[in-house]
Amino acid sequence: MEIKNKLLSWRSKINKFEMNREMGKNFKYIPIILILLFGLTVLLKSQKVYCNSLKVIYSQYDTIDNYQFIPIDALLDSNDMLIIGSEYVTKHITDKKSIEIFWPSTYIDGSYELVITPKQIYLVSIHENPNPNHLYWMTNINREQFELIKACLSSNKSKQLKDCTIEYSYRQSFRFVQFIEEVYMENGWTNSRYDNFAELMGLINICLRSANKLISIPNRVDFDNIKPLKMVIDRDG
Repeated sequence: MEIKNKLLSWRSKINKFEMNREMGKNFKYIPIILILLFGLTVLLKSQKVYCNSLKVIYSQYDTIDNYQFIPIDALLDSNDMLIIGSEYVTKHITDKKSIEIFWPSTYIDGSYELVITPKQIYLVSIHENPNPNHLYWMTNINREQFELIKACLSSNKSKQLKDCTIEYSYRQSFRFVQFIEEVYMENGWTNSRYDNFAELMGLINICLRSANKLISIPNRVDFDNIKPLKMVIDRDG
């Protein structure tokens, strides 16, 4: 019995020794793990600081007239990004609450849209590719101006616009037919964004002339000095 007890005691000591040896092997990796965790923490903190340094603003959705309202101070230089919801839906819409006039652009590999809502007019670029969208200009209008513009454009007497309205949208859509196209020159592409914008705003002011409700627009120099705001379309917004 005494011999058996001694054998059990020695076996217990051997097991403890083996356990401590294995733990010692694991302990040597602890400094490496701590260094990796520290590096990961620094990386995450730096990413968070970068994200927090961006000033992002959001459009507000009008549930009555079904359009996006952009904050009037969106084009301040301090803003970095605009998140705006989509106005395209998966059902037929017969009552169009807002208007868009678009034209293609080879220069930006996308298109421009002049959007007219009951409270605003704004100019944006739209892409069906990874190129970034931007807000270039905006102004507030009132309901009377909007109704005058809508009635005038809906009559579609202008040869410069072609009605391209689709069912799955809250907007009445027009293609600007007689737009000025960009041309590639030796020193790069010409930029006709302002020319087309000014032409369309001229058509809109014709709609407002009888009521003396004209909308003023910037000259070319002031327009080009506006810092375009990067715009992200929230398809679920």
